[in-house]
Amino acid sequence: MGVEELKIDIELGCISDILKIGTLFPVFKNKGDARYAKNYRGITVTPIYSKIIEKIIKLRENPIILEKQNPLQRGFTENTTPLLCELIIEEFERESKDLKLPTYIALLDGIGGHISNISCCAPTCADDVAIIANNPIELQTLINIAVNFSRREGYTLQPTKSVILPVNTSSRSIEIEDNYWHINNNPMPVVDHSSHIAEIHLKALTLFGNITRANKTSVEWRLAERQLQLKTHTSKSWFIEIKKICLKYDLPGCQNFLTYPLGKFQWKHLITRKIYTYWREKINENSEGYSSLQHIACAYKIKTIHPILTTNTSNCRDINRSRIPIRTKVATGNYILQSNRAKFNKCEVSATCKICNQEDETIEHFLISCIHLEPDREKLLKVIREQCLRLVELFNISLDINLIHVIINPYHLVKFCACTQTSDLCSFISLHVEPACRTLIYNLHMQRYKLLNTGQKNLRKSNLAK
Repeated sequence: MGVEELKIDIELGCISDILKIGTLFPVFKNKGDARYAKNYRGITVTPIYSKIIEKIIKLRENPIILEKQNPLQRGFTENTTPLLCELIIEEFERESKDLKLPTYIALLDGIGGHISNISCCAPTCADDVAIIANNPIELQTLINIAVNFSRREGYTLQPTKSVILPVNTSSRSIEIEDNYWHINNNPMPVVDHSSHIAEIHLKALTLFGNITRANKTSVEWRLAERQLQLKTHTSKSWFIEIKKICLKYDLPGCQNFLTYPLGKFQWKHLITRKIYTYWREKINENSEGYSSLQHIACAYKIKTIHPILTTNTSNCRDINRSRIPIRTKVATGNYILQSNRAKFNKCEVSATCKICNQEDETIEHFLISCIHLEPDREKLLKVIREQCLRLVELFNISLDINLIHVIINPYHLVKFCACTQTSDLCSFISLHVEPACRTLIYNLHMQRYKLLNTGQKNLRKSNLAK
């Protein structure tokens, strides 16, 4: 079709059939058997002229639609998020718990409930409708209204995805017969979960920030204002949970943000900084109480992997099997030595090193003292000592170097240098110190197990000879 034909169609107000025909592409839903057509979603690619016409019509009609749109509609709506739909359902459930009323939810794939004078009976996310009520009879009435509306508007509610989800919000309940709820004369299955609803958890504060910036006539903003003003700390309201979260992270009062909302990036920066600071300080403080973390304590940073914990293997089998590297085991105190066996074994076990039979096999003995491991240790220890001397001179660190601590975690030296030198010192350690430390630990580990296995074989042979 050419431009002239398109002009004629627009003048006549009639779109040619050729513009309504597209190419259908099946897209797998990532669930079910790929051999069956029902597990595919059809995506139709229409001609470019059709897209242009749709865009023009949208620009003209969208402002009118937004004025008349259901205030509970979420998804495919500018400046809204599907999480707000979930929040309305979540808050209705929590309000029912406070009032000790039963809750029934009808999930329709394709409108009750109130919190005070705020209607929230049919929150909608795109074409998925959730009908909520405290009474099963009222719920069925609303389902009938939804069915009649779908017939009038010419769309179909899918019976396979339309279900009833009772929520345990009260010890009081109404006796209901089997197959009580129905849609289009078909009984609706009662389920204990649904794929339409997800828990609001990690993004709670971000969602609350969106609510504070919403229009003050919106359902979510009015809910926030009411619940924060009327509910006590014993309430199960989602907004009271947000208030507790704000107290935990030393954030100002929630009601202040409703009155004086922060911009999107200001809010994100504030909550990110507060949450990261809280957990960094808490984890580092708690790590000091674990003897197994004595060599890497106070080194936790949000979204940062400790350099000695990074995978140092190209072996796909090791990565896929999630094997913990020997280096990591030693650093976190999970490398099993004879002293560990003696400490935690219920039976009486000697802590003496089975290789040299001279001292208790501690981490210090394993790394620098055991005489039978000296050939594998001597050269690398010399390299580590030399690099430590260079490090002290280059970065002007006034500290008595603890060789054991350096072998296990050389990056602990970073906290003793000037802040401006931190990056350079980390690079120096990564290039010159850490490779020698990692190789030393691995070589000692391999030689230790080789000697232990040889000793066990010799012991079995002697027992057989007897």
